[in-house]
Amino acid sequence: MIIISQLEELKKALDEYIKVSESSTHREARFLHRKLLEHNLPKDTLDGVNILALHFVQMVGTDQPIRGVELTEKMGVTKGATSKITARLINKRLIFKAHQGDNKKDIYYSLTDLGKQVYQIHEELHKREAADMKDVLASFSQKQIDDAVKILSEINFYRKG
Repeated sequence: MIIISQLEELKKALDEYIKVSESSTHREARFLHRKLLEHNLPKDTLDGVNILALHFVQMVGTDQPIRGVELTEKMGVTKGATSKITARLINKRLIFKAHQGDNKKDIYYSLTDLGKQVYQIHEELHKREAADMKDVLASFSQKQIDDAVKILSEINFYRKG
């Protein structure tokens, strides 16, 4: 049976995880800006581009050309949010929109050359993070990892209500 001190210890660890995740978002932004400069890209390329918008670039780069409806579904956001984010990314010259053939109803998004460079830099970051996480998880057994996933899934289910 779990006692109160264990629950408090778990909550403290989760709170710390959230704080670290938020600071890693800032670290990710700094990494991207540094890489932009290394690639001689304008340093304001990502000004006004938040992490969600950057993940839109990632999704477009992975599945291009991608229909706006698919982008909305895969990103789990509203059509309005997709419209705002894609407009910002078009304005920043990271993506462009087009119609395919005679179909004027569906809008398709693809990366511009600048968007492809940002996509590659973002991919590099994710590969580094995945390698780091693999190193961390290597010290745990599969059962410990499975238990952690189960616990976090249950907590998420409970918190969603």
